[in-house]
Amino acid sequence: MTANQASAQSCATSPSGEIARALYAQEWLSLGAVVIIIWDMLLLFNDEYIHIWRTPSFALKWIYIFTRYSALLFQCTSYYFLKHTLSRPPIPEPICFIWTFVQSIGTQIMILVIEGVLMLRVYALYGKNSAAGWFLVVTFLIQRVMAVVILFRVRGHLQFDEICRAKNDTADAFVFGAGVLVTQVVIWTMTYNKRVVRKESGSNSRFVSLLLRDGAWAFGGIIMLFSVIVPYSFLVEISSHVAYSWPISLLSIATCRIIINMQGLKSAAIVTASVPKDPEDIELPEFLGGS
Repeated sequence: MTANQASAQSCATSPSGEIARALYAQEWLSLGAVVIIIWDMLLLFNDEYIHIWRTPSFALKWIYIFTRYSALLFQCTSYYFLKHTLSRPPIPEPICFIWTFVQSIGTQIMILVIEGVLMLRVYALYGKNSAAGWFLVVTFLIQRVMAVVILFRVRGHLQFDEICRAKNDTADAFVFGAGVLVTQVVIWTMTYNKRVVRKESGSNSRFVSLLLRDGAWAFGGIIMLFSVIVPYSFLVEISSHVAYSWPISLLSIATCRIIINMQGLKSAAIVTASVPKDPEDIELPEFLGGS
């Protein structure tokens, strides 16, 4: 084979400039999704050791561990596949579909976890009232059913280009985003309606203030995240991985910080245990790390 033939073959098999830039960008975005989790782990290293690893077993402890380390493992695995299997176009459509399906499942799990944690906090705020609990369960299940239906609806007509960029996105993404919005509105409204609950109690004031603050950040963050990702995926040709990778990392970080904040509130309550408690005080239930 002559040098000219080898050069021609190399040009034929190597990705074009635009495709190469897209592959390069998605690799760096994937790496960024890994780095931001590691960075947050370093920032919360001391708090995690005190409030998670040194504490007895409780429900949110295991949710924290799952959310933190499954997201890190998932993102590291995603980066590995992007550097190898998914870096050699043209990528077969079956692989693209499987890849998108896995990424979608990962995002759904992170949304499920953060919504579950926020709802448990609201359930505790309402004194474990059965009516409030069932309302939250029904809202949670409706959102999950919508997500599953949408996932299987797009399965039959979703197509990809040579680097797994979806070519025929549908309005189902907006329906899913609307479902997330409604669920967050329900959680935030129920929390806000309890803002004056037994306000004269110092412990209740701290508890309600924490729920309002974290709930507001979670509400605003999730709405902003999906308000950017969903329209951007329609307006700009991006790979399915880019549309999912950062939401998975950011939702994992938000969930872990919410749990750490709850444990910090419990520690503050233990420090002031010598102060007589009001009989009307809200007690942290066992699933939130209460005694």
